[in-house]
Amino acid sequence: MKSQKFGEVLTLGDINIDTVWPIDRLPEPGHDAYAQAVSSGLGGATLNTAIVLDRLGQAAAVLSCLGCDPYAGQARAMISQTGVNQAYIVENAKHNTGLIFILVTPDGERTMITYRGANVYYPAEDVPETAFRDASILHISGYSLLQKPQSDAVWRAVAFAQKYHVAISLDTGLEPALIIPDELRRLIATADICISGPKEAGQLFGTDDPEKAARYLLKEGIQLAGIKLGEKGCYLADAKADCFCPAFSVEVKDTTGAGDSFTAGLLYGWLRGWDLPACAVLGSALGALATTVHGAGLSLPTKTETLEFLGGKHSPDISRREIEKVIAALA
Repeated sequence: MKSQKFGEVLTLGDINIDTVWPIDRLPEPGHDAYAQAVSSGLGGATLNTAIVLDRLGQAAAVLSCLGCDPYAGQARAMISQTGVNQAYIVENAKHNTGLIFILVTPDGERTMITYRGANVYYPAEDVPETAFRDASILHISGYSLLQKPQSDAVWRAVAFAQKYHVAISLDTGLEPALIIPDELRRLIATADICISGPKEAGQLFGTDDPEKAARYLLKEGIQLAGIKLGEKGCYLADAKADCFCPAFSVEVKDTTGAGDSFTAGLLYGWLRGWDLPACAVLGSALGALATTVHGAGLSLPTKTETLEFLGGKHSPDISRREIEKVIAALA
């Protein structure tokens, strides 16, 4: 159906400045917690995916909105350190750039306080039709459907993707699944690829069982269903096959950006016609690597880091033959 061309992957979602605060524990109400350090960097689910795709050698672009403030300049400067196309990023003078405060506990889990800011005000009229003429995939964050006018921009982008036969990918996200399940199901009906997790699946499909959730998605016309299982691994399915891939064993520092990196691996492999185990191995490796550093954005794995990681011994449960296949295809 969708051609396996390697045109630009368009990502539609938020751009944020993330401030990461490693703490010993979350404070009780009325009490304090003390950060061991503070760092700031790029964030936003689809931007993270675009950065990892770019680092793997896949052209990627971002469709989003920044404010007209110092944070916007900071974001653009950091994006400029990558090859991600930022020509489709617009600015809104009335709203500040998105900000996220991320509290990370010693187990690597994160608690986020989010100000979406200008992201929400990405207008439909600024979605460029010309971007879709040679694109390969439109990848959308479910969070982009939460509020207008950004949600209107999503549907305009979907219309252009359909017009130019561009594959549509969706990462559902937990909050959208809880708040706007019907809108997400409507978008799933247009998509070729859907990536979700057990909690989201429970809200959207009535089951948190990965196999049942994937079967639901395939019945809806999805070509590739990906269920993220965190430290347990992932489950992938298409019309011909399915596979479970255990997680790589790493020392987890921060899970921010892990799912976005996993998604980049899936999209990269799918676009090149890889089989499901290869897509799963690459996605799992990228997701695992992302947890070994604090923050996302520019901290996310490079191609060289990924190849070195795959060349090591991180999981006896993952077939070495499958890993070698990915190394050969990626190198």
